[in-house]
Amino acid sequence: MAPHSHALLNSAGCVIALTFAAPRSYAFYLVFQLYTHADMFDEVEGDHPDGASEEEEEPQLSLPAALILLTAITVSVSFSSE
Repeated sequence: MAPHSHALLNSAGCVIALTFAAPRSYAFYLVFQLYTHADMFDEVEGDHPDGASEEEEEPQLSLPAALILLTAITVSVSFSSE
């Protein structure tokens, strides 16, 4: 077997391992955070940590503007990564 085929095989093995390990690790992290920091996610009606009143925030961008901006940034990043 050629030396580069070992590297290709190792690379493919790492990709397969990370494909299964990364989402599972993230899921375990979320479960850990939700159980160990549950008090941070409990919110009593009208009780805010910063003392602010309960008001709806106005969106800073409209949906079409946000979608256009997201598309433009995605295209820009795709060109810069080539």
